[in-house]
Amino acid sequence: MNVTRLQQPPPIQPGSARPASEAQDSTPDFLSIRLVNKRARAKLSPEPLDLTPIPNKGQLFVVAGSLGWFVAIISTDTGLALAASPLADLRSHLSSLDVKSDNAFEPQRKIPFSSVTPNYLLFALNDTRLVVGLIQGPVIVFDASAICSPGDNQVAPLHTFLPTTPAPTAVRQMYANPGDIPELVALLREPDGSPDSQLVQVINVSTMQSIAGWSSGGSPETFPTSISWSPRGKQLAIALQSGDIVTFSPNETHQAKSFVSHPPSMQGQSLIHATWLSNPAFYAIFAPPGPLDPQVDQNHMVIVHDTKRPDTSADIVLPINFFPSGIRLPGAFTITLRGWDPAKVLLLVGDSTTSDIGLVCCTVDDKWQKLSFDEGAPSMPLDADQNETTMIGFELDLKNTTPYDVTTSTGETVSVPPPPVVWAYASDGTVTAWYVVNTQGTQYPGMGQATALSPLSAPTVPVSATSPFSQAVQPAFGHTSSPAFGQSGQPGLTFSSAAPTFAQPAFGQASTPGSAFGQRPTFGSTGFGQTSAAPTFGQAPPSGQTSSGGAFASFASAPVKWGQANFGSGLTGFSAAPPPQIQPTESTESMSTDTSQELSFLGMSLGESIDDTQRKAGLGTTGMFGVPSSAAQSPPSQASTSTFGGGPFSLSPGVGAFAKFAP
Repeated sequence: MNVTRLQQPPPIQPGSARPASEAQDSTPDFLSIRLVNKRARAKLSPEPLDLTPIPNKGQLFVVAGSLGWFVAIISTDTGLALAASPLADLRSHLSSLDVKSDNAFEPQRKIPFSSVTPNYLLFALNDTRLVVGLIQGPVIVFDASAICSPGDNQVAPLHTFLPTTPAPTAVRQMYANPGDIPELVALLREPDGSPDSQLVQVINVSTMQSIAGWSSGGSPETFPTSISWSPRGKQLAIALQSGDIVTFSPNETHQAKSFVSHPPSMQGQSLIHATWLSNPAFYAIFAPPGPLDPQVDQNHMVIVHDTKRPDTSADIVLPINFFPSGIRLPGAFTITLRGWDPAKVLLLVGDSTTSDIGLVCCTVDDKWQKLSFDEGAPSMPLDADQNETTMIGFELDLKNTTPYDVTTSTGETVSVPPPPVVWAYASDGTVTAWYVVNTQGTQYPGMGQATALSPLSAPTVPVSATSPFSQAVQPAFGHTSSPAFGQSGQPGLTFSSAAPTFAQPAFGQASTPGSAFGQRPTFGSTGFGQTSAAPTFGQAPPSGQTSSGGAFASFASAPVKWGQANFGSGLTGFSAAPPPQIQPTESTESMSTDTSQELSFLGMSLGESIDDTQRKAGLGTTGMFGVPSSAAQSPPSQASTSTFGGGPFSLSPGVGAFAKFAP
């Protein structure tokens, strides 16, 4: 895997600033948001989920659209478990509730965890892979068809990807490629305190190889803060703390494809979230640089950047004013519906720092609107003690088959096609859902029946036939990745009930006392708030030792509840050898610039202009990286190149925003 070092983008050219405007605040006449059940919500987790160990956003509920199944992390009296069931069952259960019920929904499959804590779930490769990120650092890949099926048989993982940071940190974001290269998954990790760690990685969940990576350039301006694939999946956008966005093709990591500068009104602000809506448009969230805070002030914008049609470029301020709960750090959830007449884009936005849910629309006549509703906007529920809950899942369900009755302005009842359903998973263990109804009767494209997964061909890496529920799994977690370019393969990861933990010495360093995961991290400090050392690499389990207790039993021998301090107590070490360089797959070699024109935004109405001087300036320049971790050190030797070429700023000739810089 080639690792490219991010470099500071070029300065904004005089006269290239985009015009600024503010989106309209509008009550839509074509859209209605209605609770699936106004009387009650479904209890999915028997116990509330303790989010203390999770450093940032927790993504603990996901939907496999092609299967019509969901997977969630639940908490029971014996510890954590992974629950899976058809969405139709959950939808029926929620609709049938008359009052609040203390009886938890019974999933068709439940897989207990041992002493590991998941913080991120993701379906990938056309819903044939379930990817699980752990706060301890590893990313585990499962066969989704084995998870999304009834039964209590044992399920072994297919592969484990090791952390790319010297001091292992959890993934902050995982993003499945939505288009032409579905086997690719982009990862963004939490900072580990080192200014030049590799935080961005692209993995192939079909061949189980690392394809590409990017490391921070050693300055706050080159620090990656968010990632997003283009709508067709041909490019990856990396948002930087400087507020800028740079995009790459996975097979040309050393050359930037395009560059989107930050709005002048956001000078001095960090871009903490970016979602690529269409070729020219990004949804962006800005906040003051430095360590994030639960009460941080966020600015929401749409950036339309089209070098071919500069007259349509614009910075649109979205009047989204989330009221922070003060409980969790910011972590945005977005759901995007495209091409639903009369809307080009309908964007639903939630955040782990608030109970509010916002809706944004771009109409067919290219007007951006922040939507308000007479019946009130959707929001996260209160728990049993009337405290605010935290969003830990926000998913779109396109498998609803029940038409919806709409009452017109004349009092007539009209049946419209089955509307999409939006699910929200709350930290108290409950789920709620809303119908997103087009009252004009237009069916959303993509609504349809659930389909069964076709049998998967055998993965290119060996999968152990030994069950992880009863014996030590070696190939499942410990097989080697295929080497490339003459490098040795990545040594296997083996787990047992032996004692070494994540707090043990890293590569011969002296150990650092204290739990590595017990405190809230600061943005850019060591992995989880302390000078945690990386795990000991290369250790083998005692001969003949076995473990049991679930799909992750090989991590440890004793079950631990969510948030328990010693969840790494049974994890053996990893190998310190450098990861292999991987040749791009055939699909990435033929990749070209993303030319999707699904949303042209031509002739956009920009609304009222805004004086940039009236916008907020940066609220400080606190360093992103804080005090360097004593455990942080230079990563293993890897092929590393500058983001934009060696030395001077280099661009892909004649492509997009970089055309004018090309030689």
